Amino acid sequence: MAQLIKTEENYTFLDLFNDLRKYTQGYNRRLLLWYFIRSFTALQILASPFILASIVDCLTKENIFSSKLITLVIIFTINNLVQIILRVNCSFYVHALASKIRLNIRQKALSKFLSFDLDWHEQENSGKKITVISHGADSARSLVKFFGDGSGGLDIIFGILGVLGYFMLFQPKYFILAFLNVVLYLGINQWQNSMLLKKWHKLNIVDEKVVSKNFDYFSNIGLIKRLGIGQNINRSLFEKELELTNESIATSRLSSYKWISIDTISHLTQSVAVILIIVDIINGRISVGTFFIITGYFANLRGYLGNIASQFDGVIDNKLGFLRLVQLTSSGQTNTDIGRRLSPLNPSINFRNVSFHYPRHKSYILKNLNLSIPSGQKVGLVGESGSGKSTFTKLLLRLYLLNQGNIFFNKTNINNIKTEDLRQQFAIVPQESEVFNLTFTENIIIASDKDKFDKILYKKSVEIAECQTILTKIKNNHQTVLGEKGVKLSGGERQRLGIARAIYKNSPIMIFDESTSSLDSKTEEKILNNIEKSLQDKTIIWIAHRLSTLRFTDRIIVFENGIVAEDGSFNKLVDKKGLFYQLWQIQQRSQLKS
Repeated sequence: MAQLIKTEENYTFLDLFNDLRKYTQGYNRRLLLWYFIRSFTALQILASPFILASIVDCLTKENIFSSKLITLVIIFTINNLVQIILRVNCSFYVHALASKIRLNIRQKALSKFLSFDLDWHEQENSGKKITVISHGADSARSLVKFFGDGSGGLDIIFGILGVLGYFMLFQPKYFILAFLNVVLYLGINQWQNSMLLKKWHKLNIVDEKVVSKNFDYFSNIGLIKRLGIGQNINRSLFEKELELTNESIATSRLSSYKWISIDTISHLTQSVAVILIIVDIINGRISVGTFFIITGYFANLRGYLGNIASQFDGVIDNKLGFLRLVQLTSSGQTNTDIGRRLSPLNPSINFRNVSFHYPRHKSYILKNLNLSIPSGQKVGLVGESGSGKSTFTKLLLRLYLLNQGNIFFNKTNINNIKTEDLRQQFAIVPQESEVFNLTFTENIIIASDKDKFDKILYKKSVEIAECQTILTKIKNNHQTVLGEKGVKLSGGERQRLGIARAIYKNSPIMIFDESTSSLDSKTEEKILNNIEKSLQDKTIIWIAHRLSTLRFTDRIIVFENGIVAEDGSFNKLVDKKGLFYQLWQIQQRSQLKS
């Protein structure tokens, strides 16, 4: 049976409770304890008008210094003090638990996103993902706090039930009035909110788009300035912000109509109550103390209903915000992590009858590929753009799921390996090495799962990657922050930093994808010599268009149209005078011309 897709129309509060409970595991008992205490304090509030009424009646009949009156005043004072102490502590601890739950949700959602295949990430905007995680986690925290905060859910529920219960038992006439007030107020509020629901949801969607656009533009501010398109970007942002503003105004207008309707009901009910109370006092049917109880309870009822209306907007917004997180965390395709742990030893790699095409594309990039790479071998991958080289490495990392065939590490199928273990087998140096807004040292050690800083390995990584010139540039200060996206570094320096990062990770398999394309020939030769001497125990897969970088490899695999066209050593393939030889000759002629 197909699972029902959750939308704003069919997402009930029971669905919300069940989804939220998945993230509150480990905190449920403590939450229930503090919710119980909050419920107790809500009942204490209902006792205050009774005690106050007794004090007033006592004043009309007893001496001001009578023991009964003094006792009532002491009880009233203690009741209020206990309320204050319990409510403040309850708010604090619920807030603390809600903040921990928020952090838990952010971590779980991010882990879920990281488990999705690369196709999902390419389809979903980065700014949107950040916004949905942040808004969803904040929404969950607000929902948890709602029931534990003052004037929140439990106060409202017990308050309304307590007022109606008192009137039903002792003042039936006022019960009918109070009950009608509650029914009309909540009915109109629900009717108005049903119209607001789509507005709130649309507002959330537009807000996500605005934040996403801002994130995308500001994360590429250097490119925007170089291209001179700042004004165009500014206009585009203004259009999105204007759309958000208009949606916000439309939602606020509809919300104001709701408030006019429900406040009118509340005021009319209270006016009728005042008239009835005056009549009852004149006819001697109620005492002065009872007058305080009835007026106090009607004032409380109005406050409780007002809190429902004012906070319900926030509850619905938080419900929709959490729904967006639920929808997004359910939208990707992921491999199960129920699998074997892979030995940290350097495994062999085997492709068996592997065929693959990208989602939403019918043409196969790899076609019935059978290929083995023994442990410790240095392999070069060559071929024209689109021939399948990069796809080969993406499948190794399980960034995409296979269409046909199997990949084995030693004798273990890739689909039976835990994702965390699989990723630890590889250290990757892409053509465009990302540099984070961290220190020089942090940028190198960030990919490692080592608990302690390895000074020897760090020094080795810096030396192999020829990062000395970068250190000279930053005055040998390893704690220099390199700026967002490494704005302080050149393209070649960013590549060297990426190489150092991969070496420090110290994984058994290393993938270099055009990793020296921005380096000058002299620096590139130094790094290649360093790698050849220092990483002899590693399996290395080197993708290159500049074929001279592959002289150090044991073997070169030439891809053409998704199949292995040639396979052999550098010299063997040159002597063969096939496809590799043709590519080699083209590059040689280009170098002679330049």
